[in-house]
Amino acid sequence: MRTSKTRTRQGQKVTSGGLKALWQYLQVAGQDVEGIKTKIKNIVIKTIIASVPTVTSLSKSHCKYRHTCHELFGFDIFLDQHLKPWIIEVNISPSLHTSAPLDKHIKYGLVKDLFNTAGFLVPQTPTRSRSHSPLEQVLTRELVLQLGEMLL
Repeated sequence: MRTSKTRTRQGQKVTSGGLKALWQYLQVAGQDVEGIKTKIKNIVIKTIIASVPTVTSLSKSHCKYRHTCHELFGFDIFLDQHLKPWIIEVNISPSLHTSAPLDKHIKYGLVKDLFNTAGFLVPQTPTRSRSHSPLEQVLTRELVLQLGEMLL
């Protein structure tokens, strides 16, 4: 759901707009959103556990200090007609290139969280105030995205 197209399904109007929009749509449709999220989390956790020997071996051979080595994984999950999640693939160091406003919105938060987790504190999304002009807000956002693309 990376576009902002509107489509009709069973008489309901749906606006695509990312994962948040999907969860809202499923909630309105009466689906167990928390149950679906739990199943997806379980798939991700089990996949990461299965990769521990390989990742540990690679990090020992390529990283001098384990606490300075970070990796971003991108999980592609498919929900079938019964809303059962299936893992399609796992991307190592997925692209952080942005080509659409929705991509920028999603990936800015992802890169910000990634940097914060690694110990590089990135301020919250800039808000309109006297101290931040609109240009400064855009530049801060763009800088974080470009740093993410360069480092990952």
